[in-house]
Amino acid sequence: MMNAKTKVFLAFITIFILGVVAGYFLNNAIQRTGLHFSDRGTEHSTIENRRFWDRGQARNQGDSERRRQWIENHFTSSLNLQEQQRGEFFERISEYNRGIREKIGDQRANEREMLREYYAEFRRDISEILTQEQLEKLDAIVHPDSVHHMRMERMRQGRGR
Repeated sequence: MMNAKTKVFLAFITIFILGVVAGYFLNNAIQRTGLHFSDRGTEHSTIENRRFWDRGQARNQGDSERRRQWIENHFTSSLNLQEQQRGEFFERISEYNRGIREKIGDQRANEREMLREYYAEFRRDISEILTQEQLEKLDAIVHPDSVHHMRMERMRQGRGR
């Protein structure tokens, strides 16, 4: 039978892992909705953009203008948008995407605060078991802020490839 501290620690680790996984998926969702349709550039053929997209070069090269143009062409052809519909449609979808990013950002801020509070409670509880040096090492590994920092650092390094 497990004691209460072990249960709390396992609960923390479980929540921590779920938070990391949720953060990963939320980050991908934000990255996908980060497209702006406000300033449309030169026209590219749908076939050219589809080939470009299929090769995955837009994602790998970070060519957001070309990716935005492909998405705009895709919506225009899939929805059979008329010229008079395009401007208002892309303006509204841009507002929709901005709203999603704001909501997700607010939710993430709340989640980070909750994780910090829960971690502080866990740290107070476990401070009876670990030395100060061990607590500092634990902070470097699982403190919500250090986990966020390490994730952001890995993302920065990954983009440079």
